[in-house]
Amino acid sequence: MMTRTNRSPWSYLPWQQAPSLTSWRLRRGPRLTPTQRRAWPFLLVLLALLTTGLVGWTRHDAGPHDLSHVSLTGDRGPACKRILLAADTSGSMTSYATPRGNAVAAYLAWAPTNLRPDDELGVLEFSGTAAWTRPPRPIADPTPSISVGTTDGTALTPVLDLVAALPPSPCDTNLLVISDAQIPDLPEPANARTALTQAHIHDIALLVPSPSIEIPVEWVVSYPTPAPIIFDGLDPDSTAIAMATATATLTNQSLTSR
Repeated sequence: MMTRTNRSPWSYLPWQQAPSLTSWRLRRGPRLTPTQRRAWPFLLVLLALLTTGLVGWTRHDAGPHDLSHVSLTGDRGPACKRILLAADTSGSMTSYATPRGNAVAAYLAWAPTNLRPDDELGVLEFSGTAAWTRPPRPIADPTPSISVGTTDGTALTPVLDLVAALPPSPCDTNLLVISDAQIPDLPEPANARTALTQAHIHDIALLVPSPSIEIPVEWVVSYPTPAPIIFDGLDPDSTAIAMATATATLTNQSLTSR
C-alpha cells in the first residue's frame, strides 16, 4: 500500500547530485549512481505529463464550451463499452460538486446520441467508501444520477471492489475517475494493472478539475496512459467536455464540433 506524502514529485529527483547538461556535452561526466538511474524514468514521465496537461488545458480553453455542440466521430471496434464515471466526493473536491453534478446530467443526456445502443453507462461516488448513484444501465435508459453521500477520506479500493461486484458484461469496462488523485491507497506500480484486471476494468482515465492541482507521481507511474485530462472543474460545461473527451479516447474516436 502506498503512503501519501506532502512532498512534490520533483523531490524524488537527485538534483544536487546530477551533473549539468553542459558537463555532459563538453566532457565525459561521472557515472550515474543507482539513485540517479532510478530517477530518470520518473523525470521523463513527469515531463510528458506536464506537456500533455498544458496541451489539454489549452484545448479545453480554446475548444468547444457546450456539450450539445460536439459529437463522437470515427469508426469503433466491435466491442461495446461499459463506461463508469467515478466522482471523488472527498473534502478536497467539495467546491467542484455542483458543477460536476450538472455536467453528469448533461453527459447522460448527450451519451445516447453519441454512443451505441449496446453500450452501458454507470455513475458512482467515492471518498472513504463507494456507492452507485446510477448503476450501469443500457445507454438509452433515462435513469438520472442521484447523489447518495459517502464517508470521509479518499480510497480507490472501494471503487475497484464495487466495480468487481458487477454482473458479467460482454462490454469492455472503462473507468473515468474525476478526482484530484490524492488517493493514499493507490496500488504499487507493479500491481496497478493487476488490480484493474481483477476488477474487470479494461482502461482507467483520470480527469483533474484544475491545472493548479499537483497530480501525484504515484498515479502517473501506476497509470501512465491515457494521460490525465485537465479542465476547469468550476465550469459545468468544461467538466462535461472533459468527460466527452475521455470517452472519445476510450472509444478510439474523435470529438468534433458540429
